[in-house]
Amino acid sequence: MLTAGAVPAGISGYFHPTPVDYVSAAILRLSSRLTGVGDTYNLSNPHRLHFSEVVDQLRALGHTLVDLDGAEWSRTVRSDPEKSLLPLLDVFEAAISGIGGYPDIDRHKTEAALAGSGISCPRVTGELLARYLKFFTDQGYFPAPARRKPYP
Repeated sequence: MLTAGAVPAGISGYFHPTPVDYVSAAILRLSSRLTGVGDTYNLSNPHRLHFSEVVDQLRALGHTLVDLDGAEWSRTVRSDPEKSLLPLLDVFEAAISGIGGYPDIDRHKTEAALAGSGISCPRVTGELLARYLKFFTDQGYFPAPARRKPYP
């Protein structure tokens, strides 16, 4: 979306961004247990983040993102073979439409194993989302906003 400078109008759908601090703490805790060898523990955020929240935050940070109808946005992204999203565009389009993409993942076994440890997965909103966007921009994964606003 950033390299295209555009987003699909009325973007919908969500995903479950799972902070690395939570994942690493959970892995350390789970790996130190003597029980549960061979079990599967799903490390997924129970809190959804809507794609529209990401778009709103990107705009608040100074990125110019034009709303295009879905078909025009798709053509724009598909027209440039250098777009990093291109190999996953069909999956992404299903996810942002709200009809596919990111399923809820059963975390019951993980939550039971982490109960009482103080380790819980935070909701990714506002300040935390801005911190991640700043990191990806500072590392060069995302282009800098055209009209740079200070990151929190």
